[in-house]
Amino acid sequence: KMGGSTKSGKGVNLENYNPSDAKRAIDSPTSLRVCREHGIPPEALFEKPRSQFLIEARGDAFTADVQLEHWEKRRHEMIVYLRKERTKQLQEDCVQTNKAPAVESIRINSEARL
Repeated sequence: KMGGSTKSGKGVNLENYNPSDAKRAIDSPTSLRVCREHGIPPEALFEKPRSQFLIEARGDAFTADVQLEHWEKRRHEMIVYLRKERTKQLQEDCVQTNKAPAVESIRINSEARL
């Protein structure tokens, strides 16, 4: 039952997902909602292999490397942005339910973990 879960027993979210492991998809309702509300599919947050860019660039290594570098920069920007939005959403949810936020749910320094 807990094969795809983290130590805390919670699902995979924007804070604890592994960008190298697309097989363990983000499944946290809050993270999925934040992605949906901002028009970013969760699968766009995972790394893409260089070979995929080589195919798209028809074998041109220079073009593939430029595209990969651009993709990685943009992907990191999306992650930082979505993590901030997730934190805001969790805080809003806590205010609405009058519950204190779980310490592990809110990360102030998300950027440091990229």
